[in-house]
Amino acid sequence: MNSAALPEIPRPSSVAAFADSNGSLLFFNPLEWPFDRDCDPDGTFDTHSGLGSCADQTRWYNVAGARRHNDGMNVIYADGHAKWANYMQYLRDRDMWGEDVPPRRYPNPNPSCMY
Repeated sequence: MNSAALPEIPRPSSVAAFADSNGSLLFFNPLEWPFDRDCDPDGTFDTHSGLGSCADQTRWYNVAGARRHNDGMNVIYADGHAKWANYMQYLRDRDMWGEDVPPRRYPNPNPSCMY
């Protein structure tokens, strides 16, 4: 999800703000890092190829802890509620990752620093 304000999010109860990760402080939004390979291998694309080798299981699911809790993950949504989500929802539900949230771009205050 981008840095949209709550009133700009059409369905905040459907958009993930935070979720489990595989030991990292962050994971990579599938809308910006689309799944293009099947690391787990179950026949479904689940990981972006730019995030490392499938041999490193911490990179699976774009570093999200998508199967950390009984084939699911804990998610905090933009409206503040939290609940468990099945890993297949993470893989397939584009609304969960803010597909319809309008982009809000801020000028880079330090152009020499690329985030």
